[in-house]
Amino acid sequence: MMTGGKKNDTDSPDDARSFSDLADNIEDLERLEPGPRVSPEAPGNPRPESSAAGDASSPSSGAPGPELQFANPDEPLLGRRSSVRAREFNQLRRGHLDCTRKVDLHGADLASARRRVHAELAAAAQAGEACVLIVHGKGHHSPDGVARLREGLADWLREPALGRIVAACAPAQPRHGGRGALYVMLAR
Repeated sequence: MMTGGKKNDTDSPDDARSFSDLADNIEDLERLEPGPRVSPEAPGNPRPESSAAGDASSPSSGAPGPELQFANPDEPLLGRRSSVRAREFNQLRRGHLDCTRKVDLHGADLASARRRVHAELAAAAQAGEACVLIVHGKGHHSPDGVARLREGLADWLREPALGRIVAACAPAQPRHGGRGALYVMLAR
């Protein structure tokens, strides 16, 4: 369970600055121009064959459908499917979802870390879990100081096998590992 927790003393001022830089690019939805309205019955927009009540890809389900969208190239681990509601995504980003599984990849090489991420996320999805915390580290102990596992995760989350089960992802809050960890919301 990932609620609360003590502050991680290894978080650097860079973590706060990175978050601040990321938050500066956020716009309120009320200030954005609305897009054109399209009738669901309009030609070229065929009605789905399944009913909305039984449709697994309804907006709140985060179910398989459109792939993860990563809007900010400066933050390759911040993304969601269009089917994930903004409120749910914000809860994930703020660390308010209960991550019942923690996957610690410290010390793993890229190949074994990839296998473990695939296996753990598949097992969590099979068990009906909503959120997984993946601790990949900040790269402080790598020879060149680069967080290779973080880079690997950015690639792995774009793979079709994970694309079917991952609904959203976001860097963790400092209390859960900051830029050395990742929240992953699973499709339901």
